Amino acid sequence: NYDFVSGFLTEARKAGKISWEDIEDRTRRPRDVQMWNDLTLFAETVRHAYRKNVWDYQRRYVVVWVEKDALSALFEPILNEYGVTLVVGRGYNSWSIKHDQAERFQRERKPATILYFGDFDPSGEDIGRDLKNSFDFFGLRPKFIKVALTLEDVRKHDLPEALAKRTDSRTKGFIEKYGDTSVELD
Repeated sequence: NYDFVSGFLTEARKAGKISWEDIEDRTRRPRDVQMWNDLTLFAETVRHAYRKNVWDYQRRYVVVWVEKDALSALFEPILNEYGVTLVVGRGYNSWSIKHDQAERFQRERKPATILYFGDFDPSGEDIGRDLKNSFDFFGLRPKFIKVALTLEDVRKHDLPEALAKRTDSRTKGFIEKYGDTSVELD
């Protein structure tokens, strides 16, 4: 089904029925190198790029962590405005990104808080445990808050539910704790 939908969307874009801008592929971005034709243009870029470090005067360092890359387009503009780092997990995070964030937390020299946004399903709930255990490995204990989705969100907003994925090894424990339901954040 994925291949069918992908092919259909490709043909629809090529035929002009769907705008190219309506579909975003975050996995294959070019890695452009910034260049300037002269020092005056470079100086203008630097002048507009300067931002005072807002974290110098905060008691805690805050990072927003999202489970899915598809959500990053919603979060990026808001977080950029406030100077908050966005970490996109694409499911469970690699040890490389956990290590990089652990080093960042250590450089900040203040307690860290992770605000997590993920699905209400077996993996979405378990990612928090995984992150906590991973940071324990690095000798760090950032405060972890699952902002959304929670069981309370599902009930309060009467969100559309689906059955928990049977292929997920964490499903049995999730069902025992929450029942046989899951909700996608997106």
